[in-house]
Amino acid sequence: MSGRSKGFDPLSNLFDAPAPAAAVRPEADAPAEPEVDKVALARKLAAEAQAKAAAQQAEKVALAKKLAAQAQAKADAEHAEKVALAKRLAAEAQAKAAARSKDDTDKAALAKALAKAAMEKNKAAAPKKAKASLADRAPRSLADRAGKRRPMSALEAARAAASAEAERKKAAKQAKAAAEVAKKSAIAKKAQASSGGLVSKVLGSGVVAQPARLADQRDLLTALWKSHAQRHVEDQNWAVAGACSAVVEALGRVAPGALAAAPARAGSEDLLVWMDLSRGAVLAVVPDGRSYLAGLSGT
Repeated sequence: MSGRSKGFDPLSNLFDAPAPAAAVRPEADAPAEPEVDKVALARKLAAEAQAKAAAQQAEKVALAKKLAAQAQAKADAEHAEKVALAKRLAAEAQAKAAARSKDDTDKAALAKALAKAAMEKNKAAAPKKAKASLADRAPRSLADRAGKRRPMSALEAARAAASAEAERKKAAKQAKAAAEVAKKSAIAKKAQASSGGLVSKVLGSGVVAQPARLADQRDLLTALWKSHAQRHVEDQNWAVAGACSAVVEALGRVAPGALAAAPARAGSEDLLVWMDLSRGAVLAVVPDGRSYLAGLSGT
């Protein structure tokens, strides 16, 4: 263009300008990024979550089993301690009962001897007048026996009468004790006579009963049989536990002298048969009877 040298032409740039560059567009041939397999990823994540949950569940189960085993071991140890304590208390109670039974036998023999001596003394004594005066009922003083014939003073007569009254009350008390012993002996003989027939009548002729023993020591027997019942409950020996509970109930209900227990034998098995003699009824039958004789009065 020769006209540029002569002056500026604003339109010349339109004709002389370089052609516009081609528009930039993404290269169609560029390699695309590999597509992520979403299904495989989801499966992988699900598998990992399931494995983690299974591991956590296994840990919880193992912990629960461990705690259960510890609790069971603790319960077994406590149960064993309770059973051992109950057996020890029962053994101590049986030993005390045996010692007390021996003491009661000695006391009964002494009471019989004293009562017999008191009765002989009363028979030998001269009969007294029903309405004797205080001086007449009093023994003579040493001065009177010496021949001084000094009459007794009122104080001496009162003392002598009080002494005589004390002797009379003592003799009456001894006679009452002897009567109680005789009464118990008579009841025991009645129990011995009726126990065999009652046991055979209720349990059959195959059960042979020995002489019955009275349940007189109620406090001791109640404590013993409550211990027996508790021990059998802990051992889940329900039949024997029920029989022991029936004995505890009878000890608080049946009148004194009417409750008795008879050792019996059925084949090779030892039994202890509890009876209410007032009603002629069998209350309970306890197996292994020789283990439960503590506290029963001998007939």
